[in-house]
Amino acid sequence: QQLEDEGEVAVVGAWRGRPLGYGVVARLARLGERQWELKGERHIRLVPPIESASEGGFAARVEAVEDDVQVVDVEVARSLGPLVERWRALVEGSRFERFAGQIAGILADLGEMPPAEDAG
Repeated sequence: QQLEDEGEVAVVGAWRGRPLGYGVVARLARLGERQWELKGERHIRLVPPIESASEGGFAARVEAVEDDVQVVDVEVARSLGPLVERWRALVEGSRFERFAGQIAGILADLGEMPPAEDAG
C-alpha cells in the first residue's frame, strides 16, 4: 500500500482481531522516496462504539488521555538516565548485540530521552 500524505495518524494495537482500547497519535513524515518517520506524540483512548471499516480496519472516535503526573513519576523518570547509561555500558559491544552498533542505532531511532518533568 502506498502512503500518500503526511500528518497525524492514530496508532492502535490489536489483539485477536479487535483493536486495543488505547494508542497514540503519531506524526507521519516522509524522509525520502522510500523512507518514513512515525513519531508518537500523545496518548489516546478509543471511544465506543468501535465499528468495522473497509479493508479490515476499524473506525472510532478518540479522545486525549491526560496523564495525572505525580511527584514520584518525575523522581522515577530522573533515575532512568543513569540506568540507561549503565545498561548501554553492559550491552554495547557485547555478545548481546546482534551486530556492531545495533544499540546505538536503536537509541538514535528513538531520539532524545524526554525531560523528567514530562513524565506521565
